[in-house]
Amino acid sequence: MRVYCTGISGVGASKYIEGVVEYAKTKEEEIKIFNVGKEVFRLAEKAGYPVTPTGVLDLSERALTHLTDTAYENIAGRIEKYENAIIDAHLNFRWRGAIITPVKMRMITPLKPDIYVTIMDLARPIIKRLSEDTKQWKREIEKNNITIPNTLDLQNMEVNLTEQIAHYKRKPMYVLPTGDSPDSLYKIATNKDVEVAYVSFPMTHILTDEVSREKIDNFVKQLRQFENLALITPRAVEVPTNPSSIEEQHTVMQDLGWFVEKSTKRIFVYFPKIVYSRGVDHESIRAKESCKEVWFTAPPEMRDPFTNSTIHKRFNSPEECLEALVKEGLKRTE
Repeated sequence: MRVYCTGISGVGASKYIEGVVEYAKTKEEEIKIFNVGKEVFRLAEKAGYPVTPTGVLDLSERALTHLTDTAYENIAGRIEKYENAIIDAHLNFRWRGAIITPVKMRMITPLKPDIYVTIMDLARPIIKRLSEDTKQWKREIEKNNITIPNTLDLQNMEVNLTEQIAHYKRKPMYVLPTGDSPDSLYKIATNKDVEVAYVSFPMTHILTDEVSREKIDNFVKQLRQFENLALITPRAVEVPTNPSSIEEQHTVMQDLGWFVEKSTKRIFVYFPKIVYSRGVDHESIRAKESCKEVWFTAPPEMRDPFTNSTIHKRFNSPEECLEALVKEGLKRTE
């Protein structure tokens, strides 16, 4: 499989992808990484005009586009040798208060991606990572050119542009949290029959309930044991204690639009105990409205007409849900 993977600066995509490659080795699978940024720097140095991390985005639009175009051409010429590959790329940059988009669709076409993925994170950890990069980004933060609102807006642009390209090419597109398990991107990059599913569960009202949180973690762990099932979990993007209004809005948007709607065919809902969750209610409704099945696991007492109206399959325990997946033909790893 060939995955075109995008993510804004500071999201931690490269580190996450490297972790996926190491994880693949434990499964005796090889995934080749093609890092567009590193290729740009290599080409500039080879030409005798090396650029610094700070200087590369100060190049003229013509020069930056030429370097980027050549980098994509070189990758396209080498990628055919590998069965599984991930292209690590940025589509948009925010630099000196402006947005720069050096990548054109014609550059991506020769790579022939099978799947498109955007790696995302919350704004605060993104800015924290950038603030630690003294060679390129720290000064931009100090000058207030990078803020929580415009970081979220830039990430939204990255997702939307990646989605537009994928839609034009009639290919699937997913959004994965950088803090989640490497298992999902590994399966996406190596398995053409993979199903991507969101796991919905209460969070706010069980923050201090370690027993319930452990039950959820165990359920997710067991779901990951299915070979063709790649999961997205909200635990990887837990919002800060006192989020701003824009952070709250983006959390709602990402959970409903990026995770639930982009699930392949279903979402898993799990209540380890009877508890209220407005978020899970909204995710179940959005799943049904976007033609996804809702597999609902909860205590049998959690029944009411409105909850029942969004459920396609109901289970009284995680074991019942897992057994239903086996009966459906999904295979567990040994």
